Amino acid sequence: MKHTAFHAEDARPGMRQSSVRRRGQLDRTEPDWLAEEVPVALVYNGISHVVMMASPKELDVFALGFSLSEGIIASPADIYGIDIVSAPQGLQVQVELSSRRFMALKAQRRALAGRTGCGVCGVEQLDNIGKPLPPLPFTQRWPLARLDRALDRLQEMQPIGRLTGCTHAAAWISPEGELCYGAEDVGRHVALDKLLGMRARRGGITGCSPGFQPRQL
Repeated sequence: MKHTAFHAEDARPGMRQSSVRRRGQLDRTEPDWLAEEVPVALVYNGISHVVMMASPKELDVFALGFSLSEGIIASPADIYGIDIVSAPQGLQVQVELSSRRFMALKAQRRALAGRTGCGVCGVEQLDNIGKPLPPLPFTQRWPLARLDRALDRLQEMQPIGRLTGCTHAAAWISPEGELCYGAEDVGRHVALDKLLGMRARRGGITGCSPGFQPRQL
């Protein structure tokens, strides 16, 4: 991995300074950047729902995106407030749900394993492996060259990743191939939930505004 020069002014949420010993120079240490990952508890109306490992930044949009992707809420309007507080073992994201959605959450059986795990890990039983899924319909077609153009700019969404090489990215690309906005996180599914939360806050807008610059988180 290519090492990036250490500059204290590059510090930002989700990363910290560390001391490393490089190959061929084991007799001395150098400062370097390390991406952080901490336990984050999503707490709905005072009841802890799940703990996820995540980069400690943009946790409000993470909570929004996670709540949408897990079907806990039907729209952002179902959330009345989000507070992020420190806890002895990590962070809590305290989400205030509408009474209707909270009652539905308490009634449903929690089924996070297959959706928040990676691959086979986390499924409840062997019968859940390899079940056929119906293909999703195509909603649009566009040349791969447009995707290549967006991928060339993907690192603009990863300020921590550029310094540490330790984050995944999820990005929204317009039909014209413009990179509109994106999120980064040590966990790739957390980055996707953050992206979903960002898009929900933008009202589901699918394209970039004229002259829009990619948002760096």
